[in-house]
Amino acid sequence: MANIYVGDNGTVLEISISDSEGTVILTTASGITATFVKPSGTTFEKTFSVTDATAGRCSATLTSADNSEAGRYTFKTVVAFVNGSIFRGSTQSYLVKA
Repeated sequence: MANIYVGDNGTVLEISISDSEGTVILTTASGITATFVKPSGTTFEKTFSVTDATAGRCSATLTSADNSEAGRYTFKTVVAFVNGSIFRGSTQSYLVKA
C-alpha cells in the first residue's frame, strides 16, 4: 500500500478478501462494507466496490476526514451475498503518517 498521510484525500484502498481456504469470490456479492477504527478509537464505515470479482479484490476511496489522525487504523470487512449469506473478513490494518 502507498504511503498515507494525515489529511490525504482520495487515497484508494484496494484489498483482497480471503479466508483460510483462499480467495473469496465476489461475483455474487451484493454489498461490501467495512468498519474502520482510528487510533483514537473513533469509528467510521466505508462501502467497497468490486474491482476483480474472481480475485476477491475490492476498493474504497478514503477522504481527508477518514485520514484525520496519525497512527495505525484497523478495519474489518463484511461481504453480503445475493443468497443471503454473510462473510466477515479478518481484521486488517494500515498506517497513516503525520
